[in-house]
Amino acid sequence: MAGTGPAFRASRESLVVAGRRLKLALTDPVNEAVLRDTFRDAVVALEFHIDSLRAHGGLADRIATSEPRLLNDVQRLDASLSDLLTGFWEAQKELGPVQAESRARLTDLAAELDLVAERETALLYEAEVHLGGLD
Repeated sequence: MAGTGPAFRASRESLVVAGRRLKLALTDPVNEAVLRDTFRDAVVALEFHIDSLRAHGGLADRIATSEPRLLNDVQRLDASLSDLLTGFWEAQKELGPVQAESRARLTDLAAELDLVAERETALLYEAEVHLGGLD
């Protein structure tokens, strides 16, 4: 069944994909259903990344054990993800008929999502280099 396999789930959990889809949906002034769906997907992606970071044996635990010098970066990433998720929750309260102000706020959130995704990617790269995963 389309839309349920591992590739679909991985793309749905991707911060990069969520940001791209949200930006694309924001360019369509008519299709608010697509905008709402992509908004929800962004929230799901953020929740997934926060859970993956904080889970027992998750990214934070692995880095704390093997590369503790990156722990401050992990904590900053966690704070950024949490703040961004809070921003999405606050914007969700305003998500009735999407007005220009709401679109501007969602555009800002999409840009923040891109920045957090870049930070996460850089942290993962740094951790892999020092853990020997990219030899």
